[in-house]
Amino acid sequence: MKITVNKLIAAGLAVIMTVCVAATPVLTPATFGAASSIDTKIKELEKKQAALEAANKKRSSEISSIKGDLNENQEYIAKVKEQITGVTEQIQTYNQLIAAKTSAIESKTTEIAEIEKAIAEAQQSIDDRTKQIGELQEKNDESVREFADLLHAMYINNGEDVFDVLLQSKDFYDLLVQTKIVENISSKTVDFMDELKRSVEKLEQEQLDLEKAKADLQTRKAQLEGQKEVLRSEESDLETKKSEYDTKAAGQRSELETYVSKSDELKDTLSDKESEVKENDKLIESYQSELEALIKEKQAEAARKAEAERQAALEAKRKAEEEKKRAEEEQKRQAEEESSRNAAASASASAAGEFYEPAETLATTAYTGDEPDLTDYTEPAVYGSAGMRWPLDNTCKIITTYFGYDAWRSGPHYGLDIVGPTGTTFGKPIYAAQSGTVLLAFNDGGSHGGYGNYVVIDHGQGITTLYGHSSNVIVTEGQQVKKGDVIAYVGSTGDSTGPHLHFEVRVNSKATDPLNYVNIPA
Repeated sequence: MKITVNKLIAAGLAVIMTVCVAATPVLTPATFGAASSIDTKIKELEKKQAALEAANKKRSSEISSIKGDLNENQEYIAKVKEQITGVTEQIQTYNQLIAAKTSAIESKTTEIAEIEKAIAEAQQSIDDRTKQIGELQEKNDESVREFADLLHAMYINNGEDVFDVLLQSKDFYDLLVQTKIVENISSKTVDFMDELKRSVEKLEQEQLDLEKAKADLQTRKAQLEGQKEVLRSEESDLETKKSEYDTKAAGQRSELETYVSKSDELKDTLSDKESEVKENDKLIESYQSELEALIKEKQAEAARKAEAERQAALEAKRKAEEEKKRAEEEQKRQAEEESSRNAAASASASAAGEFYEPAETLATTAYTGDEPDLTDYTEPAVYGSAGMRWPLDNTCKIITTYFGYDAWRSGPHYGLDIVGPTGTTFGKPIYAAQSGTVLLAFNDGGSHGGYGNYVVIDHGQGITTLYGHSSNVIVTEGQQVKKGDVIAYVGSTGDSTGPHLHFEVRVNSKATDPLNYVNIPA
């Protein structure tokens, strides 16, 4: 009887243990099927995103180089334009000088023409005077012939006295005056001879004056011709220099056209590159949206898993409590039956004159095996913006890139890039900004969309934090962490230019400015 009772108690305890173990949820490959598929998709999207970001980074470098070339080209164009302006001004100056010389030459030409006209007029006047003198000379000759006839008559009438008068006369007029023959000449003849003499003298003086004026004009004409030749020589020199500047200006214009054409090509290339970057940004945004959707899905899957585990734990606790109660009742019933049997056996033995020894007392301690403690279990907590802590030591508070548009990347920057003083950042511990469940944890050194080794923590109510470019991640997916727990160490994995922490805060998978949730250490 003793053996039978012990076996029954042991069997009851075994049943309780079996029920407890059976009630514990078992995570089979099927349980992780959906999560594994999501992770695969996330990795594929991250790979595509990383490729696009790498391409954008390369294009950004090319864009910077093109902009540098374009700026240099524009500067050179400005210099060439400045040179062309200077040369053009010089050409205009030469044009003005040439115009002045041409005007001076024309003025000299006009003056020479006027002098030539005056010379011609003077020559005409001289010719007229010469003709007039000739005519008067003919009249004079006629008068002389008449006078000779008169002398001849006087000689016949007066004899040798006429020759005495002739010998004593200084000239023809004196002869007329002095000779007594004048008394025999009519006053009309004397007046005619006087007038004739005066006319000849006047014409001869006019002729001399005209000859002198003509000579002066010819001298002036020669001077003007010399000045005109000098002006023509200067004009020719100016034309030569102007031609040189015209050639220089033409070469500069040709050079300018070449650089303008090159600038246009650079602008077209720049526009194409910027368009490619924008297209890639759109794809990155679409991939980001897909990633956000997958993260949401994984969050939902994690929530479902947590709820299933909670329900399983509650069910296990309920069943354990029921089995414990049944075991206790069974133990009590068996104890009562044993007591009754012992009493009956003792009475029977006493009646037969025998001694009865009751069975040893069995332990009746309640089962205290490992049971899930759900007394403190609550839904994932909701944390306000003021509840997050700075994710690094207070010495690491330098922000190299803020949330928003990043010109270096030519696209959006979804978080903060944080470093410490030079040479102190690498290997610094990264702290969980708030308590939660590790949603994603990568520590394989891969790119993962440019994040490298990174961690995503789900804080509930759609709020997650991301910690990128780590040198080493020390948490795993599904792990519960508390605010301030070390989850990784600062590194430079993925798309990184140096050791730093890339820190993001997302609300319903949408990136938001982390400075709305954390404060920079003072």
